[in-house]
Amino acid sequence: MSRKGFTLIELMIVIAIVGILAMSIFNLDFNKKTDTEKRDRMVHKVESMIHSTFLSSLSGRGIKQGNAIINPTSTRVLLSPVSQNLIGVYYYSGASRIWSGEVLQFPFFGDQAYTLTGMYYKNKDLSSTVSITSPIEIIFTSDNGIAFSGATSASWVIIWMSLGYRNSQKKLEFDRRFGKIDIQ
Repeated sequence: MSRKGFTLIELMIVIAIVGILAMSIFNLDFNKKTDTEKRDRMVHKVESMIHSTFLSSLSGRGIKQGNAIINPTSTRVLLSPVSQNLIGVYYYSGASRIWSGEVLQFPFFGDQAYTLTGMYYKNKDLSSTVSITSPIEIIFTSDNGIAFSGATSASWVIIWMSLGYRNSQKKLEFDRRFGKIDIQ
């Protein structure tokens, strides 16, 4: 007895093979993120690092190092777009670094297209902006003070930077007077 046609299993195998070939030809990646999603990932990561450092400085809690608890005199967020392409949280006792927290180093997230560029200071009345050419730290002290390293004047109250992925950029602004982060 001879039957003409295909069995259901044979049809399913052919459909699976055609599907695999189509995916390899069109390079479909259902988990692929857009440039704006990647930009937002970078912006929110830096925002999170600054915000959590600010909150930890307000709480006055120490850092567990082995069996000891260390109470830092300041916690600093280092932003270095120029030489090292580094963003990091560091804990200090006086002028000595005693502990490193979270650190992002270029290439950020393993991808060369993430950027941290265009860092600037702004003064109190927001009328003057100065470009920053060297690494800067946002310093959170144990007495709830906030300062910027490298500032030539106490009148500089805002630091802003451009963060992004490829050509998609956002501006992150930190106001030390209020500990406020603004993303534009």
